[in-house]
Amino acid sequence: MARKRETTARHRIEYGLARALQSLICAMPLSAAREFGADLGSIAYSLGIRREVSLGHLRRIFGDRLTEEQLERIARESYRNFGRMTFEYGRFPRLERDAERGGAP
Repeated sequence: MARKRETTARHRIEYGLARALQSLICAMPLSAAREFGADLGSIAYSLGIRREVSLGHLRRIFGDRLTEEQLERIARESYRNFGRMTFEYGRFPRLERDAERGGAP
């Protein structure tokens, strides 16, 4: 049986920040939200957030068929794409509202 966790003040703050970010994302035009997400992906890559893990996986997949520079380019673009997708996902509530009004996202 799963243990029920207590909601803490930290959980409430994190949830509030996540909802505020989602509201900001929904207020942006789609192109701006996608670019902002891509930029945050670039920042995450440059900060080294799980970068070596990602590069290790790519090295295992591609072996010696690609240079280290090519692997780094793939990893960097993967981070940018993940940022874009994250921000697109955050816009789902707006897409639903726009569809109900018959408008474009």
